[in-house]
Amino acid sequence: MIRILLAAACAIGGGFSALAQAPAVAKPAALTADGIPAVPASMAASTRRYMEFRTASFSGWHPQDRSMLVSTRFANTNQVHRIAAPLAARAQLSFEAEPVPGGSWAPKRGDVLVVQKDAGGDEFFQLYSLKDGGLGLLTDGKSRNALGSWSMDGALIGYSSTRRNGTDTDLYVMNPRDPATDRLVAQVEGGGWNIASFAPDGKTAIVIQYLQITKSNP
Repeated sequence: MIRILLAAACAIGGGFSALAQAPAVAKPAALTADGIPAVPASMAASTRRYMEFRTASFSGWHPQDRSMLVSTRFANTNQVHRIAAPLAARAQLSFEAEPVPGGSWAPKRGDVLVVQKDAGGDEFFQLYSLKDGGLGLLTDGKSRNALGSWSMDGALIGYSSTRRNGTDTDLYVMNPRDPATDRLVAQVEGGGWNIASFAPDGKTAIVIQYLQITKSNP
């Protein structure tokens, strides 16, 4: 019995030794690992199939042809795609190195598609018009901006920006066909503000202040 136990212990020990000597996945420099065994490269390879999945999120409808706008990925980052009909193939509209998480067409007209994108995950989002696969910058390129709502006639896009002082998310409107029309409409204090919906006449709007996941003030 003792010989059997010793043989089993040697076999198990040899297995752990072989596992430890197998090629391992390099630890990311940003992580600190204490007492964690190396991850064999073979294990990483066998589990990769479960990590490389993709999802699609709905962004909106084109008001004229009723095609669908979605954000999904074919390669490494989410990009904006158009689906023209049920079960139709996705047509990629944006081709950026950074993710383009979504956008929206102008209501009624559908002549302008506005999207937002940051750089390197810094969350300093900028607004862009997207046409023929290229982006046209609409905001200042420096502050943190957040896409809000279109006016119902599709003439104006509402959004928030920290442009004034780098902190407060003031409210702006713009005709994205002419960025020079950009103007401040409400100066606020704090973050989390944005234009949620315009009144039918375009003269007033519902504004939301997001405070936390369980509290927002209209």
